[in-house]
Amino acid sequence: MPVRNGRFLAQAVETLLAQSLRDFDFVIVDDGCDARTQDALAQYAKLDARIRIERYEENSGLAAALNFGIGRCSAPLIARADADDEYHPERLARQVAALEARPDLAAISCGWHRIDERGRRLYTQRQAKGPELIRFLSMFGSPLLHPGAVLRAEALTAIGGYDPAYWTAQDTDLWARLLNHFELDNLPEPLVQWRVHNASISASRGEEGRRLSLGVRARQQRAYLRMDPDEHLVAFSTDLLARASLLPVSDLAQAERYLARFLAMARHREKEWIVRAFRRKVASALFQQARWAIRARLPSHAVGAARRAALWQQDGQIEGAEPIFAIRKEQ
Repeated sequence: MPVRNGRFLAQAVETLLAQSLRDFDFVIVDDGCDARTQDALAQYAKLDARIRIERYEENSGLAAALNFGIGRCSAPLIARADADDEYHPERLARQVAALEARPDLAAISCGWHRIDERGRRLYTQRQAKGPELIRFLSMFGSPLLHPGAVLRAEALTAIGGYDPAYWTAQDTDLWARLLNHFELDNLPEPLVQWRVHNASISASRGEEGRRLSLGVRARQQRAYLRMDPDEHLVAFSTDLLARASLLPVSDLAQAERYLARFLAMARHREKEWIVRAFRRKVASALFQQARWAIRARLPSHAVGAARRAALWQQDGQIEGAEPIFAIRKEQ
């Protein structure tokens, strides 16, 4: 667990120390902590012998700090945690049991409750389950919650750990590289209370960080479509499926047509249940656009989004998804 801002440190550390699985080393990377946070960490280390504080002084970014911490771990499994989240007491026990039962997996994460600065629950997310579905959906969003993941150390070593070039989206890049060689999965139950606040990296990454993240998506989508994707289409489709905000009509239409290309490919490459799951995901995102359009008093936008959602949901004919030769021609 890398630590810099100690604002929510107590909740994170105490919920990890309270895990039902007791046999673990707790490696905390001091990644430029202030004196107050260092004092708090020292007190925790005195109270629990499992805690080991490692000072990282290079200030080279989160990915580098994570590699530094991983280098000081000796166990075959490495659990990730962030210093501003809270953890279910059965988190580690359930994830370790899952990895012991499934030697094919390189990493496993879980669902989560999104909470605000006061700890109030905003919503609950149950992640995609099954390595095949995760591999497909990883092209459009992060398949595993990073601070809820447990990874095999040998898999991390095999791909060279985190890429320090990713000062943000280091998890997105990590999953993409792991998926080139290994399988990933999720436990469906929410075992992490994932906190959103203004000081988090995801909340403050800006346009440069967004481009870095979208670059990973483009890399994966290029490999699947066998063509260079338009960066705007990558952005529009990512925003649609992430339910980031209400999209303008033109952006929404372009995003849907772009996703129809993947539907066409999936019909020929993936199992039917994966195709259905993808259609449901797009339909759900379009229905969310319709709801936001209603609130924004844009009735025609709402009706259009709802109609398109129904087509995706009911296996209707999606413009752009057929015929497949149209996509092959572009390649």
